[in-house]
Amino acid sequence: MVAIEAFAILNLVGFGALSGIIGGFANVREMAPLVAGIAYATQAGCRMTAEIGSMRIGDEIDATEAMGLQSIPFVVGTRLVGGMLSVVPGFMFALVVSFFASNAVIRLFYNQPGGTYDHYFTMFLSTTDVVYSLVKGIVFCTAVTLV
Repeated sequence: MVAIEAFAILNLVGFGALSGIIGGFANVREMAPLVAGIAYATQAGCRMTAEIGSMRIGDEIDATEAMGLQSIPFVVGTRLVGGMLSVVPGFMFALVVSFFASNAVIRLFYNQPGGTYDHYFTMFLSTTDVVYSLVKGIVFCTAVTLV
């Protein structure tokens, strides 16, 4: 959405093809980790909260304490590991899909030549940014799980 909205604004002044800069730069650095954290909080956060609440009502947490296990690290730690195992491939898949979607919309719906968009997109997209974006998404999802 960032690249598509950037095209709409930049096209007003004749720089619509430069939306690849925004797609390769702002989408990766800011929007993708933020959206991943919000999506994770809405889906997994609600599910974990409901599951832990039902475990408390069903005396499952008290049973783990009776067996000599610390309940908080056991209950939260397993969900943290499971969440991080699912976040990494999901985040990378969503990032790649967003790249293809913005490219397709700008080429097909706005009838723009793809060469200029691809040139600026690849010029401003670096592997370091993708790695930092992944780390940022993991930190957001870890914070959601711990909360």
